[in-house]
Order: sequence, then C-alpha cells, then structure tokens
Amino acid sequence: ESTVRALKKADNAPMFRREFNLEKTDIESARIYATSAGVYDLYFNGEKASNAFLTPSWTEYSKHLMYQTYDVTEQIKNGGNVIGAQLGNGWYAGRIGRYGQIPAFLCKMVITYKDGSKQIIVSDENWKVYTAGPVIYNDLFDGEHYDNRLYPTGWSEPNYSENDNWLNALSIDKNDLKIGEIIAQIGPNIQVMDQLTAKSVNQIATDTFIYDFGQNFAGVPLLTFTGEKDLKIRIRYAEMLNDASNTGDGSIGTLYTKGLRSAKATDYYIFGSNEKETWMPSLTYHGFRYLEIKGLSKALPLNDVKGLVTYSCLENTASFETSEPLINQLCSNAYWSQRSNFLGVPTDCPQRDERAGWTGDTQIFFGTASYFMNTKEFYLKALMDINDNQRSNGAYNDVAPGGFTSVFQNS
Repeated sequence: ESTVRALKKADNAPMFRREFNLEKTDIESARIYATSAGVYDLYFNGEKASNAFLTPSWTEYSKHLMYQTYDVTEQIKNGGNVIGAQLGNGWYAGRIGRYGQIPAFLCKMVITYKDGSKQIIVSDENWKVYTAGPVIYNDLFDGEHYDNRLYPTGWSEPNYSENDNWLNALSIDKNDLKIGEIIAQIGPNIQVMDQLTAKSVNQIATDTFIYDFGQNFAGVPLLTFTGEKDLKIRIRYAEMLNDASNTGDGSIGTLYTKGLRSAKATDYYIFGSNEKETWMPSLTYHGFRYLEIKGLSKALPLNDVKGLVTYSCLENTASFETSEPLINQLCSNAYWSQRSNFLGVPTDCPQRDERAGWTGDTQIFFGTASYFMNTKEFYLKALMDINDNQRSNGAYNDVAPGGFTSVFQNS
C-alpha cells in the first residue's frame, strides 16, 4: 500500500479522512494498522482510537518505522464509517530530526466477516486531506499553535459535508520518503500516565500568570478556560524561575528560559467562541514545572490548570523508602527523571533543543531504570535504534536514533 500525504507543504497539521460503507453486516473483527512518517492521532467514527500520544515513537527511519494496531470491532457500525487521522511533524519532519519536509500517513483496515470474507481499506488517493485545520504550527522543540476557530466539527464522523478545501490525498511510495522496513510496534506507546494539578499561581503582569505544579515533569497542559472569540493567548514553559543568581533573563520570579537554548517551548491558543473551552496540545511536549499564561484578564482557578505527565507506558516494578528523607528524595528524583526521559527513546532531557537518545546516559541509568520499571521491551527498541545507527566502520554513534547530524543541525 502507498502512504498518503498533503499535496503541498503546509504549516497546518494535515487532517485525513476516509469514509466507507460496510459490504456486509455480520462482522467478526475490524482492525486498523497505521503509522506515520511523523506522528499521528487516529480517529474512528469521531472518537480517538486509542490513548497513545506522539505515535509512532522515534526510530532511525531509514532502517525501521513501527506501525500500531487498533481493534475497532466494537466501534464499527452498519452503514457508513470514517477513519480519520491528524498528522504532526514529530521527529520525522520537525527540527529535532528533519528526516523529511512533510509528514505522511500509512493505513490499512481489515474487516473480517463471519463467513470468512474480508473488506480492506488502504491509504490511497481515495482519502481526503485538509490542510487548513486548527493546528497551524507544531514542533517538538518549539510548541503547538492552535486556532480553535478552524476546527472542522464532525470531520472524522460519517456524513460530514466536505467543502472544496478537502482535496484528494497524494499517494507516494515509502521509498520516496526514505523509509526502511515497516515493522510491528516494539515496546509500549507513549501515553498520558499521570495528571497533576497546579499548586499555586503568581501574577507577574496585568495579563500574565505563572502556575507552579510543584514537580518537574515531561508532558503537556490540560487547560479549561473561557475567553472572547478571536482572543489569542500565549503559553510558555520552564523548569525554573529567575532568581538573584540568574536575573539576566528577566526580573525575579519570571520564567528562566536561557537553558532552553533555541527551543521556543511556546504554545499559542486562539479561542473559537465565547464559551468555556478545554484544550491540550497533542503534537508536541514540554519539560517543565512552571507554566506561564499571557493574555487572560484574570487567573484561571488552579483546578482548571492540569499537567498531563507523558512517557512510555511502562509498568512500575518497585518502590523504595527509608527513614532518611534525603535518601527518599534522591530516589524520587531518579524516578521522576526516568518518567521525564523515557518517551519512546531514553533521552537526556525533556526541555531544551536536544532531547536526544544519548547512549552514554542510557548506559549509566540502565540498571536503575530496570529497578523502577519493567524496561525489557523499551530497551529492546532502544537497542534496535543503536544498531540501526552503527557506522560502516563498526563504531556506534553517541546518539541514537539520528546521530549528531540530524539531531543538532538546527540547534
């Protein structure tokens, strides 16, 4: 099957849809096999097909790309059905990797009927693509810009009325994307694994508020807010605040962003109505303890500012506690560092313009990580990345996936 992509490069995250009718009624099973050069959110009949986040995880794309399997047997309906997908740049077309310029989507749905026959839908020119959707910019380093005025309500549901901006997708061979072998998922998906609530808020300007979650983590916010239609707000992130030792970046109490280097780590949101709206970025992530919102006339209640902790879905296997608080805190720090850096790849940091799979960091932390969590499948995938980046002379790169060239060329 061919991958499909937008007809031309667009800053807006492309949205794909494929509507189809069932050929029969007695269904045995219905499964969707999907992946992306980039990252994708999959929808089926108006609902997200899973709780996966930033899927698929980063691989050395010239060697391997992982696909995911979704069982939608319970969601399929007699008559019309719709597969939908929204694509992001991710590690493939974003600053962190820059393997390609435009994300692409690969999909195959297999419907098995009770009489043994099958109906198959694949990614081809029969899919429609929309490049004027609400995500007008996305990058793992720099953030997500979301315009809720542009959301096409009902786009992933049957009987949606497509306007002239929904075009036939462009079919493209995976070899043109410089994609290697497409394999089944190794290791767990990245997911929202925990939820924090802001502990305090400090107003630093008339329309600017800084929220403190009390814990450094990797993830995204979940915000519930009300603003006037067309109002644009800015959301920034940092692990620290400026104090007397680093006020070169601003006054005391403001976000300390010098450590982010070139990473903007900034989201923008434009309200689509005057009603209450709830939003979380889905095509980026940040490393932060502090969240700054600029553009609202008053602070949001703490309960409306959530932090979604995201990392690979790994089972906790141990806990550790002593009578010494400092030792307990050291153990907690190591555990939270693992949560913040096991996002598909064992990375070095979650906040700045790096977030790379440094093999030295991995080697040092390997044993500790395996006490905290069941890391077997996660490390099998990491070892595949390391082997995929082995050089022709037998040496291994310091960073995998990507090596130095792709990871740091835009930093």
